[in-house]
Amino acid sequence: MKIINLTPHELSFISDDGTVVAKIPPCGSVARIATTSKQVGEIDGIPVFSTEFGEVVNLPDPAEDTIYVASTLVAQTATKAGRTDVFCPADLVRDSEGNVVGCKGLQMPEGMKKLPEKKPHICTRELREYVYAQIKATGDEYLTSRLQGEWYGVTQTVLHVIKYLMRLPDLNRIREDNLEEAKAVADKVIDFLKRETSGYGRKKT
Repeated sequence: MKIINLTPHELSFISDDGTVVAKIPPCGSVARIATTSKQVGEIDGIPVFSTEFGEVVNLPDPAEDTIYVASTLVAQTATKAGRTDVFCPADLVRDSEGNVVGCKGLQMPEGMKKLPEKKPHICTRELREYVYAQIKATGDEYLTSRLQGEWYGVTQTVLHVIKYLMRLPDLNRIREDNLEEAKAVADKVIDFLKRETSGYGRKKT
């Protein structure tokens, strides 16, 4: 999961024994709440102001496998607006002089029902490279000579068969959680092709 620091300071996450387990530098953009202030009166000659809080400013749009860390007020406001990817530092850690040096973790804002789930990484490229390597490993002259040949090559043919057998609408549905299954299907398809094309492209004696 990618963590974007929208505060003006480096985030240091410190364990109970004082070990710094992670540091996240500021991204350069600070999320804040738009405010409007107006004087509403005086107390003993001292002006009294009323501040109204508006929308969150400088908060990027939601992105896959990404969360944002901002101030408590920003995180709470964003959550009330329907965002589920904005957190704030939890349990601040201070040095002997009372200065904040880090935090224990991330705080889930009030109103957030559950943590965002990490989506499995798309593994289409990994599967393609696996299929290519497995076809070459067969040593079959006919198959290897057509890895990138007619009909978009044997590699592409095997990928389309995998998509059909696994009943996937497209190959972008090959992710970390089903990559091993796809590889197993690929092995069977390649073995079938090797048996069916046995003798193709070889000189007759």
